[in-house]
Amino acid sequence: MIRFLMTSIFLLMAAASATAAPTCKNWDGVPAGMKGYITSYIFGVDPQDRTNSRGAALGSALALIQQDRANMHRFNAGGYLDEWDGYFTELDRRSRISNADLRTWCDGSVGDIERIMLDARFQNHYIVDVFAEGSRLVLFVTVLAG
Repeated sequence: MIRFLMTSIFLLMAAASATAAPTCKNWDGVPAGMKGYITSYIFGVDPQDRTNSRGAALGSALALIQQDRANMHRFNAGGYLDEWDGYFTELDRRSRISNADLRTWCDGSVGDIERIMLDARFQNHYIVDVFAEGSRLVLFVTVLAG
């Protein structure tokens, strides 16, 4: 009985970890072979990304990312270095960004990424690696250049 129980727990843990995105980014390049991988793209936080469609200032990194993708796919107003992605072309997919799990490189903090992205003095570009973790999106954001 104990052996059966231990085997069952081990199999459940293995199944859960097989579908989970990494907890932080410690890979180089595009993680296309990782479980749950959807897409990767580069974007910059341009002035048009800092306000919503009604002109209100945005106050979170996820909101900036969501507005950037709307500007790219809906309003045809992407920035000069913004890359096209094939995933956020539809409104229902872009709306999932607001509830996504924001992650970053393994030695960094999400708070640091948010502060950098929200500060208009920084003219950085970022790479976003998008994963599905169950029904939730996971966005890995890494600073590329300033």
